[in-house]
Order: sequence, then structure tokens, then C-alpha cells
Amino acid sequence: MKHNHLSPNNRYIPQINNTKVCLYNEDDFQGESMCLSHEQGIDFIDQDDEVIRNDSISSISIPNGMFATIYKNDSYNMPYFNLTESIGQRDLAALDMDNQISSVIVANSPLKVCSERCIILKRMQFPLSEIFASYWNNINHPNKQVLLSFDINNTSDFMVGLPQAPVIWLSSRELSIFGQVGDEPLVFHLHPNANRLSLTFHLNSNSIAIDYMESRGTEQIALSPTIELGTFPLNNSQFDARLTINNNASQPLIIDKIVMAASTEDIQSVHHRSERDTAGTLGCAFIPALAIYNYVTRSHCNQGDTLWSKVTHWFSDDNKDKSVVITTKPPLLEPQPQRPENSDSAGLTLTKLDTQLHNQTLTLPATAQFCKTSIDNILATRYPRDIDLSCHLWVSRVLADFTLLFGDSLRDWTLDVLRRVLMQIHTNDTTGYALSDPAAESRLVNEVQSVVRQLGIDETINQLSHAFDYARLNYARYLVHNPTATATPSGAQRLPLGTYSLSLASYHYPTDPHAVRVLENDQWVTHPDLYFDVDIFDTTIPIRPDIDAAFMDAALAAAGAWTDFYNEAPISYHITNEPWSEYDRTNEAGRINNLALYTELLSPENDYVYVAVRLQGDIVSILAARRDETFANSHENYYIEFFATDPNYVLLPEDEGTVRGAGSAALHGLARYLQQQGVKVLRFRAPSQSAARVATKLSFQHDEF
Repeated sequence: MKHNHLSPNNRYIPQINNTKVCLYNEDDFQGESMCLSHEQGIDFIDQDDEVIRNDSISSISIPNGMFATIYKNDSYNMPYFNLTESIGQRDLAALDMDNQISSVIVANSPLKVCSERCIILKRMQFPLSEIFASYWNNINHPNKQVLLSFDINNTSDFMVGLPQAPVIWLSSRELSIFGQVGDEPLVFHLHPNANRLSLTFHLNSNSIAIDYMESRGTEQIALSPTIELGTFPLNNSQFDARLTINNNASQPLIIDKIVMAASTEDIQSVHHRSERDTAGTLGCAFIPALAIYNYVTRSHCNQGDTLWSKVTHWFSDDNKDKSVVITTKPPLLEPQPQRPENSDSAGLTLTKLDTQLHNQTLTLPATAQFCKTSIDNILATRYPRDIDLSCHLWVSRVLADFTLLFGDSLRDWTLDVLRRVLMQIHTNDTTGYALSDPAAESRLVNEVQSVVRQLGIDETINQLSHAFDYARLNYARYLVHNPTATATPSGAQRLPLGTYSLSLASYHYPTDPHAVRVLENDQWVTHPDLYFDVDIFDTTIPIRPDIDAAFMDAALAAAGAWTDFYNEAPISYHITNEPWSEYDRTNEAGRINNLALYTELLSPENDYVYVAVRLQGDIVSILAARRDETFANSHENYYIEFFATDPNYVLLPEDEGTVRGAGSAALHGLARYLQQQGVKVLRFRAPSQSAARVATKLSFQHDEF
């Protein structure tokens, strides 16, 4: 670049000239000064005759529409920062640039140029519809990605969001994600060693999702699941698409990198691809939405050259689904080897949090399971609230209102109360209970009456009872997979729905036998001659009379004995207001899971792959999985529905002789079998606590999985 000779302006006032950036050798835009116009620059080491000398700048005035790049070293060498706001001595000192600037370049149109090391003192806005221009409403590029990578520390305090859409707030290393208006935020606690936070917004024509990554320098620490935040009319011309960043801290906020891209894949495709290809390690994804993370952290992927060729392919001209980089097109950094992980290769990793279930996290998935449809189909057709006897419509509405009215107490949120309420509505046009929400009660009464007129009371009770069993099963999943679970059913309804995934494409079955850990003298001991045996029974393949009958008889006997054990276990938590203990949570979750499994074994209605884990000939754990019908290629997608373990090992975890490891053996056995059958992804869904550090592995009580 050619640098023009600049004349001094000793009395410059920032408001007078709005087309130039002016440099001052004192704070508050005082003292000697000089001004630079668009595409002008100066290297002070070569300009001894200037009023402003090398390493003497203490404030800079920057009018709207202009920006300045300041360099600490001469000849325009790093470190450097891009400024879009006027800056004084204190903030320059915070950047270690007060009286340290050796060269400066000035330009306008900061949105096109400021893609790295951007400084925010108060606010920065990105009019996305203008930046993406013709790609904003381009149907061939429906998914827009916006990556913002921030330098962070313990005092960082800033907000990022759209005026009519989600807001992300970081303060005191606590990341709060606000979705729909009125919803409680999701709160995550960042790792104390993280010094960089990278946010990716996925913007579709009608929906928004985000994910984020914590890192220290170029070393990835944690990567969040994809968080779906709901529907927003992004393609509406009236929608305010200004992405705004507000810095609430006293020190400057540094955006290390800004990348914006438009791709052919929508958010769901991005999420599903990441599950298939990356074994849950989204930072190593081959997809445009997350390949740009590679630009931030060098990816640290364990796929090496194979991954690198696929990442670069997404941005190459030979890719028909090419992702178009809007704001900058930097070269992607080749990944470095990832540090070896000690985690279990069969761990299910949290890959998605769904916050757009309208506070029906227990009942919408239950309806989808019972009616054999998808949650997306229910959400797409259930509003407005018209009278409709389609299974997924009336079942979802009845379960939602019943849980709203009775879900504050496990004493009332039961199958017996549900049946009693249905009979009361049928005979007396009332629920028979004094309830605090007359509007919800009226909705429930009217809905049930309309269904009973069509189906009859017996069939209505039968169908709702079956669907309610699935809702109770979802609550059991919440209890067992959230170590501090305290929410009532109505509280769990308002939590996000977490999806945990295991990519079978990269799964490796362990070479060593499944270890059995036994509690002996308060110590967990592994015996080399003691191991688990795993049996598989797939009801989708032709029957093998002798083998299959023996499997079912043994499974029924085990589940029946466990049911008797739970029935005899003392309980008081259903009728008290005392906080639940770990025993209470484990008891309730085990009771519901075991009853659901036993009921299915007694009268099979669906096709399952059953896994039975034996120890010295006795079944100690049973797991059941089935096809995930929410996918068109359901034969490649399975999810875990039931799991039960001998309650002697669950309810009495500190007793001598208690066993651990059966759940892991079951999961490994299932993963290997499904992999051999060509299945791509195994999933598990459970309501997830909203306040937690980013979960990486699905946790089970007592290390069962």
C-alpha cells in the first residue's frame, strides 16, 4: 500500500471532520494530532518529520463508517487491532497499546474489512441482510452461519443478539442463552481456563440455532450441543436483522475472528450430518457450519488428513454444495493432532438441546412415540387449537393440560388420577378437583368430551393411559440422568430436551472383556475371572423359536422379580413435600423404567432390539432400543427406550457385593450389534437441566452406563 504524507492538525476537534480518523498524543483527543483519510496509512518509524511520532499516540477519534487498524510494531506487523469507535488512553492501555503504536492504516466500510481482532468499547452492529445481500433470501443457500470468536477473561461481560430473536449474555463466566420471549434462559458455566469463546449462529429462513465452543488459545476445551431456539421470521422484510454486540465491561472487548457464510444445508441437515460423521465431536465436523471452527482452533481433530481434505472440500470450487463465505475468505488452518481422550468410546454425547417444545418436554415426545410420528410434525400442525381427532393433536393437548393441572405433585400425576379425571369429565363434565387454573381445566374438559364422543370412554382411557406411560418414562429419564434432579413433572416440562448421540460409523468395540466391578470392604474391586455375558434378541428378524423363547422367558422372569422388589420398597416421597433424596430419584426412575419394560415384555406391541447382560448366568441388566421413526431412513437410526438394572444394585448401592458395569456392557453390546446391521447413529433423549456446565457424556446413576 502506498502511504500518503500527512499534514499535522494541532487543533483537531473530532466532530468537525467525519471522514477522517485522527490520532492524538494526549488523552481525550487533546495535544498534537494528525488525520488520515480512507486508504491512507503511516509507518511512524519512517516518518521522523511528523508531529505525531512513533509510540506516542494516546487517543484516536474515529467517525461512523470509518475504522483504523493500529499496529504495535513498525512496518505494519503484529500485534494489531481494528477499531471502529473512538478510543482513549485507558482503553488503549488495556490493549497494551498506549504510547505503543508504530503504524496505522485507515479505511471505511468496516463490515467488509473488520474480520479479525475487532475492538468493541460499547457497541457493534452487523446488518445481516445487507451483509449477506443477495444470499439473505436465496433459497439455494437457506442456512446462514455467523461465527464470532471472542477473547474472554473473568471480567468479560457482553451481550450478543438480534432485536426480535435470541440473546446470548456472558457475565462472570456464566453464559445465559435467552430464546423465546418469556422462556427461562439456559445457563452454562464456562471452564475457568477458557480464554476464548466462539459462538456460531445458524440462521434459517424460519429458525435459529446456536452452538458455542470454549478454548484456550487453539486448544479446544468444550463444545456445546446444537441449541435450537425456536422459529423466527428471518425471511420477513419487517424482521430486524441487526446482530448487535453490547460490551458491558469496563475494558475493551476483543473479537478475534468474524466469519459469515451461507450454505445449501439447513439446520437439521447440519445437525444430522455432524452426528453421523463425527462421533459427537462437533469441532471436527466436515460441514460448513462447523468447519469454520477449524479456522478458530486449528480443529485438533483426530481424523487427520482425511478430515482436512473433507473440510477444505466444503469451501472448494468442485463442491456443488459449496459454502459461500460472505465477510472474509481466509485460508483454513490445517488441523493439529488431538490429544488422546480417556473417555469411553461408547459414550453417548450431548449433541442437541431443543428449547422449542412449548414447555411440553415430557408430553410432546410421549405423544410422538405413542402416535408414531415426529415432534416436528406435531408442532407444525397443532396450532391453532382446533378440534381435531388426529392422534397427535388431541393426545398432546390432553397430556399437556393434565400435566399443567396435576404435575406439581407426584401424588396427583399418576395413571390412577388420570383415569379418575377422565371418568369424572365423562360423567360430570368436570375434573372433580379444585384446580387453580380454570382456563386449563376448561380446555381439558372440552377436549376430553369431544374425544369421548368419537371414541367412547373406554378407548379414550386406554389410549391416554398408554401415551401417559411414555410421559412417565420421560420423567424417569430426567430423574436418572440429572444428578440433582428436583423438578416436579410440571417443572420438567419446561426444561430443554437433550439428544445424546453415538456415531456407530466410528465406534470400536473394546477388545477386553467387560469388566465387573464389585464392592468389597468399601472398595471397588475388579476380578479377572469375573465378566459379563451379553445376549441380543432382535424382534425384527425371523423368529428362532427355541433361542428367542428362552430369552423372553428369562427376561420376563428377571423383570418380574425386579417389579416385585420395587413394589416392596418403601416410599414416602409421593405424599410429602420434602426434597427428594438420591434414593427417591433412583427408586422412582427405576420403578417407572422397570414397569414400562415389564409391560412391553408381557404384551409386545413394537419391534425392539433387546440386550440382556448376565453375570454368572443371572440377568442383571436389560436394555431395549428401537428404530427412530422421526427419520426417513429409520433403519439407520435407533434410540434407546427402556433400560433396567437389578434393583439390588441400584437401590442399595453401598451394600457389600454390589456390582457396577452392567449398563456399559449392555451399551457396548447394542452398539456392536447395530453397527453390524448398518445402523449409523444411536440416540437417547432426556429432559436436561438448564443450569449446568456443558455436558459431554450421558450420565447414569451409579455409573450404569
